Amino acid sequence: REIKEEGLLISRELKEIWELAQLERRREEIADQLETFRNWEDGREAFREAAEQLAEELAVAEAQGEQLAQEIEASVEALPVGLKSRLETEATLLEPPLAALEEAQTAFSRSVGVPLSQSAGERLTLALHLQKNRKLWKLAAYIGRMRAQARAVRAARLACEAGELHRITTGADVSRLIPSELAILHHPLLRRDFLRRRLEERLLCYEIEAPERQGRGPMIVLIDGSGSMSGERDVWAKALALSLFEMARRQRRKFVAVSFSSGEAPLRPFTFEAPLRPSDLVAFAEYFPGGGTDFVAPLRYALERLRESRYRRGDVVLVTDGACQVPEAWLEEFLVEKERLEFSVFSLLIETGEDALAGVRPFSDRITTLAHLEDEAIREIFLDI
Repeated sequence: REIKEEGLLISRELKEIWELAQLERRREEIADQLETFRNWEDGREAFREAAEQLAEELAVAEAQGEQLAQEIEASVEALPVGLKSRLETEATLLEPPLAALEEAQTAFSRSVGVPLSQSAGERLTLALHLQKNRKLWKLAAYIGRMRAQARAVRAARLACEAGELHRITTGADVSRLIPSELAILHHPLLRRDFLRRRLEERLLCYEIEAPERQGRGPMIVLIDGSGSMSGERDVWAKALALSLFEMARRQRRKFVAVSFSSGEAPLRPFTFEAPLRPSDLVAFAEYFPGGGTDFVAPLRYALERLRESRYRRGDVVLVTDGACQVPEAWLEEFLVEKERLEFSVFSLLIETGEDALAGVRPFSDRITTLAHLEDEAIREIFLDI
């Protein structure tokens, strides 16, 4: 505290110290992997490119680490006499909480699909958000359960569909690994690298697709941000949106989530791209407009995005707990465009009554009513999209 009050240790320098520690650890990991590749006699030719890439990464990490170390050393040398020892004491005290924050950030990233290969600054920022906002942990829990359901549905669908080999991609599906990845499992050291890459979904896998699933339009998720959706309902709806984003990514479709309410509150679209960035995830999770419910503005926005797409057969998912009647004139125009663009509208009603059902029935292809947030009826949306 005394060092901070005197302005001698600023946040930028703390961040540099943190980044240096992370770079040193990454350098050691790369060096170990590189040594393994160089000393492994069997299959050396097959892993030559990987070894060269690791060597380049090692050189970059060493250069960055050396530069940071020089900057930190210069900052420390500028401190008044007697404060260097106190700085070392402060750094020692900071080590346990920083390690705990890093562990929390790693666990969260694996749960929601955020890549672990982030900069130290990004990891620290996400960890601080996790410490302050327990809503993010609830989001991760819901996503974990929803993705398990989505994987089960997807596995059942692929078992029934006639598919074809499309390309080699990255993922974590061990049933589709290419032979060279399977060979790694026989080596004790490379097996550790295999497990790490599986957690990060970076294993080389065959991508198999059903021909009829190609060339589909965007997936647009409209989330009711009215006051009654605050709390668990809002977290659940956003977890569903992120689970559907994962499905859209696998289908190579564009994706956008839109938070809406009514009145003067503007629509807030969130366009995600793989890999999911922590800053995008936090902004999406923490945004909540409040207010009432108006379906016209978000459905009009979805229609505009579908018109811009080169593909038809898009999907619009409306998640709401409110009742709203749309104007007849607007509804007629919407239905005409819906038929022309061949897109579908799925409405998910959370703990609502007959009024809400009557409001979405005119423009919905499928309506699912959830009696509670853990309702198994959510599987229907994964089956239909």
